[in-house]
Amino acid sequence: MKSKKPGELLNWDDIQKVKYYWNVSCEVIRLSPPSQGSFREALNDFVFNGFSIPKGWKVSKAGSVHSTHKNPEYFPNTQNFDPTRFEGNRPAPYMFVPFEGRPKMCIGKEYVRL
Repeated sequence: MKSKKPGELLNWDDIQKVKYYWNVSCEVIRLSPPSQGSFREALNDFVFNGFSIPKGWKVSKAGSVHSTHKNPEYFPNTQNFDPTRFEGNRPAPYMFVPFEGRPKMCIGKEYVRL
């Protein structure tokens, strides 16, 4: 804010420079994820572990965001609020998934950053 003129608002470039703010946001989302998971629509009939899944059914993706984010193997001291866990050695891929993973990344991710 010191680089801004009086009354001048932050812009997207400013937001990108505020790294610790994003660490804090990630930690808040880790502790209280906005979504518990997602569903996909079966495009074809298939059998999984002996269960017949017909085309068109909605299938829950494996795992839950909450249980993944509270797993002490990936997030030591899971109940502690610690934004520094998102600095340097970030969580392993697909262990912090509040916005899903590529290629189905949530379109609201950048909105959340604002």
